[in-house]
Amino acid sequence: MGSQQVWRQPCDLRFGLKEKTLIKAQRILQLIERQGPLTAGKMGLSLVEAKAILQSVQAQMVRSQYQAHVNEQRMCGRCGQRRTLKDYHGACFKSLFGDVTLRVPRL
Repeated sequence: MGSQQVWRQPCDLRFGLKEKTLIKAQRILQLIERQGPLTAGKMGLSLVEAKAILQSVQAQMVRSQYQAHVNEQRMCGRCGQRRTLKDYHGACFKSLFGDVTLRVPRL
């Protein structure tokens, strides 16, 4: 019987517009398990795990960037006051790493 090896590592994704400004931290990966004897095929990330991580990173980045854009657009260019939101609808941003569902406000 081979030895069992389990690796646990939290991984956080941090977004910021400026170098030292933390806007949002999001846990994107909590646990990767490798059981059985260690072989070259079990080292590092699998393709499926890597794709899942990139999809999560892409979704968080798109949502964060879109929210910053919406916040900028809510300011009235004429008087400088924040515009009210009337309602929301859904939209899908399609990317190489998967689709990202966005909540799009109607200003």
